Amino acid sequence: MNKLTKFISIIALCMSGYALWKMQDIKNIILETLREEPEKISQVTIEGFEKMRQKSMEDMQLAQQRKVVEKQADLVGSPNTPFLGKADAPIVVSEFLDFRCGHCRSCADSLAQLLRDNPDVRINIRFLPILGDESAKIALYAMMAHKAGKFPEFYKKMMASVFPDDVAAEGILAAMRIKTKTPEAKKQQTELSEQIINDTMLAQELEISATPCFILGDKIIVGAQIKSLADAIQEARNPSTKMTNTDTDKERDQTSEK
Repeated sequence: MNKLTKFISIIALCMSGYALWKMQDIKNIILETLREEPEKISQVTIEGFEKMRQKSMEDMQLAQQRKVVEKQADLVGSPNTPFLGKADAPIVVSEFLDFRCGHCRSCADSLAQLLRDNPDVRINIRFLPILGDESAKIALYAMMAHKAGKFPEFYKKMMASVFPDDVAAEGILAAMRIKTKTPEAKKQQTELSEQIINDTMLAQELEISATPCFILGDKIIVGAQIKSLADAIQEARNPSTKMTNTDTDKERDQTSEK
């Protein structure tokens, strides 16, 4: 299991640096241009760089949205995908999370309230263990709980845990009478790991490198922005209440300032 979880976490960690690499790539292009044509230095201003950065981000966002639309069938998931809410809810949100992520944990109560307020919404949980081996182990234990029909209980207890590590996760399973050390359990973990690897690879395809990340339709909401998610849900019911990308960006800025 150690080799398996290490493999999963390595994939996730590689992805977490993707967005930073994109911005570094832009910077390198500018520096190369300045070295080759130094007379253009006077033309390069902070405003100009900001416009280039904004244009690049907009292009990346549009490309990402196109990929999300193409992957809708994968995002909606299968019976193997853990979820919160009602199984037959018509509005399906996908959340990429890491149980050890502080932002994922900080919005768990708000998500629970959102589901109570919106019984027509289901949240599919996709695992993106960007914080290492322990996160990958917890994801495996979460899948075992799902297999036993107890994922919502596991999710609630794990998010409320003071120390969100694999020991706590194993303790939660033990309280549910789900064994983790038997040969049968080890075999099941190997089988269930495929779901986590698939989730991680799907995140890579969609260029998702941070958690939590919520997806609904072509909307991509990065961070614990529950207000933006609620707006996207309202828009899914009534397309006339369209939430612009600028609205999402404003809330992201406000969240980062707090």
